[in-house]
Amino acid sequence: MADWYAHAACRGTDLALWFDHHRTAECAMICARCPVVEECLDEALALEVGETPHGFRGGLTAVQRRRDRKVLRARRVASRTAQIDRQGGRSMPPLP
Repeated sequence: MADWYAHAACRGTDLALWFDHHRTAECAMICARCPVVEECLDEALALEVGETPHGFRGGLTAVQRRRDRKVLRARRVASRTAQIDRQGGRSMPPLP
């Protein structure tokens, strides 16, 4: 299990909640106050490569993640690159 999960607002909730499409508003409220919602979305997108998304993860329904997959991934890459740049690091090692 990922280290970030210990801080997830959903920790300890019934797993069935996250797969019940009649309860997405409840899921969205939990995700809205979650300090690790971005990490959750990152994991969902990474795990769903080539797969059909299921459940409510990272603040989004499976339909939303499937519909916006390319945009979401591009946004995450841009965010990580900006964070690395702010820290003075490199996203790739220098060329020889």
